[in-house]
Amino acid sequence: MQHSIVFIILIAAAMHASWNILIKRCGERIPLASQWVAIYCGIIAACVLPFMTMPASASWPYLLASAVLQAAYFFLLALAYRHGDFSVAYPLMRGVAPMLVLLVAYVGLGEAIDAHKIIGIVLICSGVLALLPHGHALGKSQAYALANAAVIASYTLIDGVGVRLSHSPVAYVMLTFVITALIIAAYCLWHERGHMFVHMGWREHRLLASGGALSLASYALALWSMLFLPIAVVSALRETSIAFGIVLAVWLLHEHLSVKKAISVAFIVLGVLSIRLTWF
Repeated sequence: MQHSIVFIILIAAAMHASWNILIKRCGERIPLASQWVAIYCGIIAACVLPFMTMPASASWPYLLASAVLQAAYFFLLALAYRHGDFSVAYPLMRGVAPMLVLLVAYVGLGEAIDAHKIIGIVLICSGVLALLPHGHALGKSQAYALANAAVIASYTLIDGVGVRLSHSPVAYVMLTFVITALIIAAYCLWHERGHMFVHMGWREHRLLASGGALSLASYALALWSMLFLPIAVVSALRETSIAFGIVLAVWLLHEHLSVKKAISVAFIVLGVLSIRLTWF
């Protein structure tokens, strides 16, 4: 049974990398693609929400704050992919966020940092530094990716409190997706002045709707897996999305994978595993 669940989590990780690749493949239309994936994700979540118990009112301030941050996440995601390689931006966003959560928990909440977590921080920092341009000056893509890692860490910490107060974790997540989609849709309507479909054909919209479904399915599978495996194990296995992302970037985007980049990403993955898993 456990082996089957591990396989399902790996599928969820591949799904996460896949919808990000869909956005990156849109080229100059990356910002629109990112926004539409979020909107379609919200539409699907809205269809599921009526069958669930609404989150408790105490969780709503956290839910709304999380939705605003997740809207910012999709905008920063687009900027990171527009200005640089997927194989650099994606590992930075997915790898640095868990480290930031750990550091905030240590400084703000007094959570202990064990030796394996210190090793994880060192590994992630080493991988990040190696991914920076020569002279360690931040390029646009790296800067947006690191900013987005901070956003991911922020809504992760907020959701950690909000989910507990909601008494309905899945409904909390679905409603967050819906409100995020509403925020982004409102921006699109204002920015595009009613021409939201002009720059994307129906074929692209079908693909981006698939991206929204992949995003939601990836998260749902992870939540389901947590019923059978420890949360730390599920969280760690989800971060294999970094490895899937690199493979897809080389295969579908034809990005160059140098030895230095491969080692850097390996450091980040190992660092995340070290932070997530107490037995690593």
